[in-house]
Amino acid sequence: MERLIFKLLGVEKKKVSETKGKNADIWGRVIIILLIIGTLPYTYQSDSSLIGIVYLFVIFGFDAFMEWKYIKESKQYIGSLIFMVIIGIAFYSISPFFTINS
Repeated sequence: MERLIFKLLGVEKKKVSETKGKNADIWGRVIIILLIIGTLPYTYQSDSSLIGIVYLFVIFGFDAFMEWKYIKESKQYIGSLIFMVIIGIAFYSISPFFTINS
């Protein structure tokens, strides 16, 4: 689906790790992973579908920000934002089928 979005937008996919933002990208991903791991125990006490959507938006939002900051000329971040919204809607739409009612 991501390829289709980029093809429709006429964007050639580039990697942030191939720019001067490589270290910022790595450190940002490490921090996000640590925050997700740190908040996992609290997800069992709340609406896990909402937490999952928040995790998706943080991860994809960070990707889009890094693309905007370091490869702005490619407009790849627009495709990433569109993909983030589509995945968020899809996740929210199917999450009721996977909840356990107690």
